Amino acid sequence: MKIRNVILICAIIFLLILILQTQSYAVEQTKFSIEINKVDEDYNKIAGGIFEIVQDANTLSITTDNNGTFTSEEITITSENQEFVFEITEITAPSGYVKLNNPFRLRVKTGLNHDKTAYIIYEATLEDMEGNEFLRCRSNMRKRNRCYNNNYTK
Repeated sequence: MKIRNVILICAIIFLLILILQTQSYAVEQTKFSIEINKVDEDYNKIAGGIFEIVQDANTLSITTDNNGTFTSEEITITSENQEFVFEITEITAPSGYVKLNNPFRLRVKTGLNHDKTAYIIYEATLEDMEGNEFLRCRSNMRKRNRCYNNNYTK
């Protein structure tokens, strides 16, 4: 009789562990936006830069405002391990300025924060169209974020 009770108790504990492991917890969705600044050689913002942003099959043509800035609509992170890829090309530089010679890519990867309650941007990378990185920022989810510059000079 005692052995049967112990087996039953162990079976109940095992089932509770399985239920707890498969139980899903609500994770807060996070939003982010992309900001593009057209700047001169002294990093002063310049109005009127025209850019094209391509994500998946969607193309958006934008112009920097009077402050030299464009900010996208908010983009929602809905899961861990999402990857967003934006191809950015300067179409026309403001009068008296030179446009960027080459398009570039912004790659954003998502993850979970350290207590698994919210989606976050885990990594953001700027790269040329061949995939050569020139800036990478990564969150280690507990300490401060770190950015690495690969001295891109093209």
